[in-house]
Amino acid sequence: VAKNNAKVVMGGSVPKVSVAGPLGSLEPRVVNAGAMDPNIEKRELAERIRLRSGPSGSNSLGHDDRPRSSSFDSDDESLAKLSQALSSLERTQQALQKRQLEV
Repeated sequence: VAKNNAKVVMGGSVPKVSVAGPLGSLEPRVVNAGAMDPNIEKRELAERIRLRSGPSGSNSLGHDDRPRSSSFDSDDESLAKLSQALSSLERTQQALQKRQLEV
């Protein structure tokens, strides 16, 4: 009688399979890749999406094709505005909760 290493799962049986990750093998597959530049990756993906959108080249997502600023100053300014908005929201919420407790 052959010994079967199967486990019963939900009324069926599944053969026992060794699941070893790629690093567990003696010779894992490795892909040679260079250093990645996020701006180049973004441009390549944008080009793929543009090509995928069809012959008209119109972007169905409605995004602007203008180059985005990579300036840290504009990021800092945006973060400062967001921080101010969140602080204002927090103060408003606290005032509303205070009023509800007084009633």
